[in-house]
Amino acid sequence: MITSMTAFARNSEEISIANSAYNLEIRSLNQRFLEVNCRLPDSLRFLENELRARSREKLHRGKVDISITSRTSKGFAAELNKKALSDWLEVFAESGATATLGAPDWHTMVNLPGVLGEEEQDAKVLENILLSEFDKALQELIQMRAREGEKIADTIKERLEDIEKIVATINEHLPQIEKKISENLRNKLQTAQLEIDNNRFEQEVVYLLSKSDIREELDRLNFHIQETRETLQKGGVIGRRLDFLMQEFNREANTLGAKAVDNSVSKLVVDLKVIIEQMREQIQNIE
Repeated sequence: MITSMTAFARNSEEISIANSAYNLEIRSLNQRFLEVNCRLPDSLRFLENELRARSREKLHRGKVDISITSRTSKGFAAELNKKALSDWLEVFAESGATATLGAPDWHTMVNLPGVLGEEEQDAKVLENILLSEFDKALQELIQMRAREGEKIADTIKERLEDIEKIVATINEHLPQIEKKISENLRNKLQTAQLEIDNNRFEQEVVYLLSKSDIREELDRLNFHIQETRETLQKGGVIGRRLDFLMQEFNREANTLGAKAVDNSVSKLVVDLKVIIEQMREQIQNIE
């Protein structure tokens, strides 16, 4: 299976526990290594290590953002922590803030840590429910990554076929290229009105042909095509291997461009580089 690193998942329905309601989201983007970030309310910070651990068990690459938000459900009974409120007021008084700024308003006071608390929930029950919902969302994320990965794989296979056609077309041009090299050399000698020694002329042609010989590059391109197909067939965590193969494709394309002595071949090399870049952009998203 080939997986993309770009996906999104969330709980299908709001998670209601006691007098609170929770929403959970997981987003992942392409990145060279695995990075898991958690955005949680302070009351759920105890879940962070477990969320990271479960993510690392299933995912291998990508930037993963886990977000859990909470709100008070309808009918919630607030509990005022009088001692916490008194302590905060004492802190303000001792700091001189009340003398300078006046008494703090109630909206500010009830939002200070510990002043207005939710009804206590069983931490273990809360943990079990939220982790269960997280596992469902994580599985949904993995399934989406798999669907996207298959689409990317299909696109790469199409581009490989395009490269194969270009390589075949260049191969067809080889006799024409060799003939053109010979004719160009003969024309230059005739223009310079130099006597042509057939043996010397043949040696020069052989030398020029060897310098512009692109058969080796074409063979390597065919090899990289086959290697890429086998890698796609194998599946798994193959993003880095495919990225390396794209570098090899680029290397051969650049050499072809440097050796090209025919305008039609130069144009085909440009087309080849465009296709390789299209593949490279797609591969950046593969795990």
